[in-house]
Amino acid sequence: MVIRNNSVAYDMWRRPTVQPLMKVYLFNYTNWEDVKERRAKRLHVEEVGPYVYSQQLERVNIKFDKDKLSYNERNDFRFLPDKSKGAHFDQVNVPNLPLLGVISKAKDMQINGFAQMTLNTALNFGNHPDAFVKLPVHRFLWGYDDTIIDTAKPILSLQGKLNFKKFGLLVTKNGTVSERLTINTGEKK
Repeated sequence: MVIRNNSVAYDMWRRPTVQPLMKVYLFNYTNWEDVKERRAKRLHVEEVGPYVYSQQLERVNIKFDKDKLSYNERNDFRFLPDKSKGAHFDQVNVPNLPLLGVISKAKDMQINGFAQMTLNTALNFGNHPDAFVKLPVHRFLWGYDDTIIDTAKPILSLQGKLNFKKFGLLVTKNGTVSERLTINTGEKK
């Protein structure tokens, strides 16, 4: 099938009518505070969901160049309450992924005394961060403010590794993907 501007094939390719479903299951750590305070020895984990989203894909920033076509993809995920087992605003206790990421990265790096002191200061600034956070499902998935991420933003921005404003498990899936794709239009065989 040849993709030409203003053709039926182009319209179907640019914005497909098929909307795949994404089902998300999460683990809710219901007693993490009891484990932290040594009132319990083991974490109690409860599976919640599925939280169901429909995906609308659209190709944007389209440029034709002879028999080539370059574009970006934009995804829009919409919550489907009638297909979900649970509400978008359900509260879940989940691992503090930014904190665990920093600890893991620091453990893997051989950092000098100054870097270690800076890391300790950042982690101890204000309240000690907990290993778990309580969040609504939609914020955990699609983005929430986090002090560790906010602290790291200047460094990550300089390294070109920051492609989101808020931290979320699926935050980079929603919106326009920065990666540019190029395909053949099918004009030449």
